[in-house]
Amino acid sequence: MKAAIARCAALQASFASGRSGQLIVCSFCPRSSSSSSDVDKAGNRTGRPSGEGDDRSLGFRYQSVFALLSVVIFGVTAASASGQPWWPIEAPKGTFCASDPIITQRVGRKPVREPMDGSIRILNFERPLERLPRLKQPPISGRLPFGPSSLRVTPTRPDFGGRLRVGKGMVGYRLTNESKTSVKDLDWILISKVFRVDQDGRIQDLVAMSRGRLQNMSRRETRGETFFLSEPGLYRFDITIKVPGDSRFQVGYGDYVRILEPTLDVRLNSQANRFRAGNVVNSRLENFGTELIQEVRDYSVELSTANGWLKVGPTALGWPRSPAPFLSAGKARCLSFRVPSQATPGRYRLVRQVEVGGSLDADLLTLYREFDVTAR
Repeated sequence: MKAAIARCAALQASFASGRSGQLIVCSFCPRSSSSSSDVDKAGNRTGRPSGEGDDRSLGFRYQSVFALLSVVIFGVTAASASGQPWWPIEAPKGTFCASDPIITQRVGRKPVREPMDGSIRILNFERPLERLPRLKQPPISGRLPFGPSSLRVTPTRPDFGGRLRVGKGMVGYRLTNESKTSVKDLDWILISKVFRVDQDGRIQDLVAMSRGRLQNMSRRETRGETFFLSEPGLYRFDITIKVPGDSRFQVGYGDYVRILEPTLDVRLNSQANRFRAGNVVNSRLENFGTELIQEVRDYSVELSTANGWLKVGPTALGWPRSPAPFLSAGKARCLSFRVPSQATPGRYRLVRQVEVGGSLDADLLTLYREFDVTAR
C-alpha cells in the first residue's frame, strides 16, 4: 500500500509540474489535509452537518466510478499522445476550411437567415437566376389580396435545391383552402403557364399552359396545375387568379427555375501536399458537379509501404458514426485533423467515401488524397 501511495504522489507531482499530458485520477491516493476530517463518537464528520455521515458503501461506489473514468481518460490520452488516431479537430477560422457563417436569401423585402450547415460555396449555380428580372411572388403567408381569408397560394417545390433542379423537376402554384369549411360561389379563373426564357429573362417560347374555372373548394382542398420539366434550361412559371369582368380582382405571381443536367464531379482536396509531423491537415470535400451527394463521416489515413497501403488511423473514436448532411451542387465541406508528432515520415493518403444521389440505393464513391509527411 505504501508503494502504491508513493507512486500516486509521484504521478500527481508530475501532472502538477506540467511534465505529463495525461489526466490522473487516483482512487487509492490519500486525501489532502483540506479534505481530511475526524469522526466523532456519534459517527459524524466534524465540521459538517450531521446529515452528511460517512457512507462507506457510497464512497466505495464513487471511487469505483472514478477509477473507471481514469482508465478511459488514460487510454484516450495515451492513444492521442502515441500518434493515434489522427483525431479530427475544428478547422481554424479564416483558413482553407473556413465555412460560410450564414446562408442568406431574400423573401420579399426581408432577408431570411438560415442555420449554418458548415458548407462553403465554391460554384454558384444560381448566378443565372440571380441576374433575371424580379417577378412578383406570393407573400410568406400566401394570403390573396381578395377573396376568403382561408385561401392560400404557394409555389410547388417538393424537390431538393429550391430553384435548382437536377435532371428533372416539378413547377407550378397551388391554391389551398385551409378552412375547416367549404368555400362556395367563387367564380374565379386560374391560368397557369410555363415559359422558356433566355439569360435576360426574355420569353423564348410557351412550354405549357392550363386554364380552368374555380367555383367551389371543399375544406383542405388544393387546386392548381403542376408541370413536369426534364430538359435543361431556364424557365419561368406564372399563375393568374382573376374574377371575370372585374379588373380590380386580379393578381398574378411568378418565379424562375433552372433545370441542370446531372453531372458527377466530386473532388478531395487539401491546403498543401506536404506537412510536418504535428501540423494540421485541412481537407475539403468538393462537389463541382450537380448530383446531390452525402458524406460518409468515417474516414481513414493510410501509409504507403513496400507491401501496399497500411491503415494507420483513425480508430472508431476518431469520428462519430452519425448521418452526415447532404452536399448540394457547388458546395464543399471540410474535415481537419492533426498529424501525430511521432508519425513516420513517408507518403500518406486520406480515404473518404460519399453516397451519390441521396437515395437508399445510392452508389458509393471512394476518394483519395495523397500527401507527404516529414519529420518535425
